[in-house]
Amino acid sequence: MQTLTLIGYFATVCSKTSFTPQAWKIVKTRDTSGISAPMYAITVWDSPCGWPSAS
Repeated sequence: MQTLTLIGYFATVCSKTSFTPQAWKIVKTRDTSGISAPMYAITVWDSPCGWPSAS
């Protein structure tokens, strides 16, 4: 595997893992008022757009 591909995979794991604490808090408290709508939209949009470039 190329180094750049490994860096991309690592960045993806870091990016997705960074949302785990927020998701856990939402599950525990059932409070979604702290979610930033623009940030959530960017995250949701970025995920499918990044898939073709990973292959």
